[in-house]
Amino acid sequence: MKRKIFYSILLVCLVLFVILLFFILDKPAQKSGVIRIGYMPGNMNGAPFYVAYSKGFFEERDLTVEIVPLSSGSEVKQAISAGQIDIGFAGASNFFIPISKGVPIKIIAPMSFTHTYLFVRPDNKTRTFKDLEGKSIAISPGGINEYEIRRILKKEGVDANKINFVNIIDKINRPIALMDKKAVDAVPVDYEDFPKYSSMGAVPLEEWNTKGYNEEYKLDQYLRT
Repeated sequence: MKRKIFYSILLVCLVLFVILLFFILDKPAQKSGVIRIGYMPGNMNGAPFYVAYSKGFFEERDLTVEIVPLSSGSEVKQAISAGQIDIGFAGASNFFIPISKGVPIKIIAPMSFTHTYLFVRPDNKTRTFKDLEGKSIAISPGGINEYEIRRILKKEGVDANKINFVNIIDKINRPIALMDKKAVDAVPVDYEDFPKYSSMGAVPLEEWNTKGYNEEYKLDQYLRT
């Protein structure tokens, strides 16, 4: 049932993305400029873009697109703030600070709505949110998952200062490898990565599920300067 809902939402996002991209981009850029779009390879939140690009929707509208691979939402933020790309998609929380400082970034439309799970190693007996105090969580600084984790921890009365947040921006520190090596105790996981972590024996935090956080949707945004 969840998979059916996920793909239905993905289809709606694709339609919205294509319509808004064609009608929001200003005409001079469409006629003479190359539209530089930053994306994160393998990130399913960008599925509407991948489909539009592979199906030739841009060419059908006489749009010249240059795709720029980036490794994280933080890199998307830096590239769009510096004018190195025209459009990029990432968690909206990446852009709160630049926007507050006057960087001309605009939110165009939602790209995807996905479930997030907090996976833990089954051997460390972490069952509740309070159990996370004194533990380590792999996180991408400034990303939507960090925002969601901190929001939920605060709501559950957990002192975030007692948690060691491990930076996974460094390509060496991939969360699945860190968990496999027992270098971290917990990892926020999007819906599409659920099977990877399940196959290695990791399990969703018990209280995360019992309190319904696995049913909430987080929003990724499509942005432009």
